[in-house]
Amino acid sequence: MIFDILLGSACAIGVVLYWKVCSIRALAMQEIAVGRLKELYEDADVPHTEKASAHFTYLMARHWWFMPAVLLLAPFVLAFAVLFDQRSISASKKADGQSSAMDAIVLMYFSKNPLIAAFSGAAMMLILIPFMLIGLFLDKVKSIPTLVGTIALIAAKAAPKNLHARQN
Repeated sequence: MIFDILLGSACAIGVVLYWKVCSIRALAMQEIAVGRLKELYEDADVPHTEKASAHFTYLMARHWWFMPAVLLLAPFVLAFAVLFDQRSISASKKADGQSSAMDAIVLMYFSKNPLIAAFSGAAMMLILIPFMLIGLFLDKVKSIPTLVGTIALIAAKAAPKNLHARQN
């Protein structure tokens, strides 16, 4: 009985330490993401829709359920993009500013929720494979899509069009 109490206490302490380390690391990544978002907002060449997409992704990525939600939406958005979208899907279609901001946002999420992100990311890659093959056959995919590119595509389709960036 004493062993069970000690084992339970050790596991509880381990979970709290894991959560604390992940939160501290994610805070540093969040500051980087916010800095890249500010750069994106200040860039006059970036369209408002891409700014809204990056802002929407940042707001959603602050929650633990972000990657599972992306995982649930991915088959529908990818099917729509491959079958009905007139543009070709490319891993490098986003501007450098948005790509940098999206990379920082995804890195922030991965550092805050590494276990959920690892399982969801692996499942996302399995979902990408059939859509990538279909897209190659239909000549819609011009390069290999990345996880960040897929998240950016889903955010572009799911982001509210009237989302305004907060100005401080």
